[in-house]
Amino acid sequence: MEWVGRFRIDLLNGRGWPAPPAEIEVRRETVHLRHQLVEMSVVSRRLFAEWLAGPSDAMDSAAVGPAGAASRPVIRTSIGTSVGAADHAVTGAAAAPVVAPVAGSLLARPMVAGSVAWAWERGALMLTVGSARYRLTDDSRRQVVLLV
Repeated sequence: MEWVGRFRIDLLNGRGWPAPPAEIEVRRETVHLRHQLVEMSVVSRRLFAEWLAGPSDAMDSAAVGPAGAASRPVIRTSIGTSVGAADHAVTGAAAAPVVAPVAGSLLARPMVAGSVAWAWERGALMLTVGSARYRLTDDSRRQVVLLV
């Protein structure tokens, strides 16, 4: 049996100061993120759990291209029916774009849904909402990983 419910995640801004918290609602099939009372994204629970379980080492989430320049590959799909195992993503009715991780990659790729991007950066779970970038507190990071 999987846990379903809501919980608050505490966020820190770029200076490490507390920022307005966000709320995550975990449903049987989806994970919803609300920030400042507005629903910002909806992602597949299975895809988000797989992404969270991926590499979260001390490396930056940017992939290094052949010339040594940092690049962030983006695969955008939506929640619904499968589009192929290679992308580890699904597409369908909901309009929440997702960036799926690449199986076997050394670096976790960002996961994008709506106007929200999740990324692992130097072992910290980062959340970008619009143009604002936040780091989850250690307790909130553990809670997200455990409950999703």
